[in-house]
Amino acid sequence: MKIIKYVLIFVGFGLIGTLLATFFAPKEHIVTHDVSINRPVEACWDATFNPTTITIWRDHLDSVETIEGKYDESGYSAHFVFIDKEQVSKPIYKLDSVQRLALAKSTILLNEKIQLDTRYEFAAIDSMNTRMHITTKLTPKGWLYKVMFSGSGNGLDAKRKTELDNLKKWLENQATNTATNL
Repeated sequence: MKIIKYVLIFVGFGLIGTLLATFFAPKEHIVTHDVSINRPVEACWDATFNPTTITIWRDHLDSVETIEGKYDESGYSAHFVFIDKEQVSKPIYKLDSVQRLALAKSTILLNEKIQLDTRYEFAAIDSMNTRMHITTKLTPKGWLYKVMFSGSGNGLDAKRKTELDNLKKWLENQATNTATNL
């Protein structure tokens, strides 16, 4: 009888903890980054949104399968296919609200439960340098995902910073290779 009592107390505390975590967990995580890249705005824009180059700088991304639209128009939808062979579903990536070479918004939706919205702002510092301001918002939907992602703000910040560093290195390396080949 004592064992049942302790099990019920343990389960009760677990339920109370989950409820408290649901009420006090943040509804969303927002991170912002500023990056200066020694490349023209056009090159930065193309590397950021072109389906053939996204896989170069995004971690663990194997390919981008376009569903509808075209990259060079106002926006497109695609599936992200990751290197992980046990990937259960393909996140849907949408690029929209495009103001060419100035502003774009993208959304990544995973199983309709986790949404990652990113706003990219591009500004030319001069003819060969670009400043990018990136704001990323992670929004888990439903109490279970809210609890699961309650502490993910720091991880999102670190992951986004790593990806942007990869983008910057790749773009600046392209500039070096182009100059060397001339």
